[in-house]
Amino acid sequence: KVNLGRVSIYLNGEDQPLFRPHRDAFQARKGVADRCIDVQFFEIKGTDGEPAARGWVVDHGYFGAIDTSASIKGLRLRSGNIQVGESDVLDQLFTESRFNSWVVGEFHVLDERILPNGRRDHFEQNVPFSNLLSQLRPIAQDLSRRCRQSSIRRNVIRQFGTLSGQVAHNLAVMGQGAIGQADRKRLERETVRELKRMERVGAHSALESDKKRQFARAVHRYQVRLAKVDHRNEHKTL
Repeated sequence: KVNLGRVSIYLNGEDQPLFRPHRDAFQARKGVADRCIDVQFFEIKGTDGEPAARGWVVDHGYFGAIDTSASIKGLRLRSGNIQVGESDVLDQLFTESRFNSWVVGEFHVLDERILPNGRRDHFEQNVPFSNLLSQLRPIAQDLSRRCRQSSIRRNVIRQFGTLSGQVAHNLAVMGQGAIGQADRKRLERETVRELKRMERVGAHSALESDKKRQFARAVHRYQVRLAKVDHRNEHKTL
């Protein structure tokens, strides 16, 4: 248990005190809504075996850098329940520093040997603080992996959507029957290639099982439509 002081802060004489902006759902940036899926809690041991810090990290969609206006981005450090430094104080722990702006979490420093510097923009560099960083690094690297996987997943979904649009266009053109046989054959070959690409993209390891099944069904529907278009055009040729 972390014993925290209770301080009520009022702004410009308002009746209600200020509260922190955390909630179950939030705007990652304009037009991009995200929500809390889960929360993980951590305890970091000090060099003396006693708790050096306790903290939490929110699991969410990792849709990219969270806008500064949301006031929640970054893995942060607090001492005496007061934040030390800015949201980028732990950037160096991530495999790519930008990923720190994708995450939401904080750690309360308990080890009295870990002291904020005079400006409270960072901590004094000593062995207990180095130990804290070394134990936070695996957490930051796991978060980096989640961010990277989310980025890959979004790119795969975007690629599948582009291919799907091209296949739908080709099928619509072939279905009209207003093009010559040579152009129809060319479009047919192109559509078969695009469908094979869609199959590969739809089976990407970054995708969840439900999404893979959804994409597989979409490919099958296009294959059925292509077969019908081919059959109809063959009868017209005859």
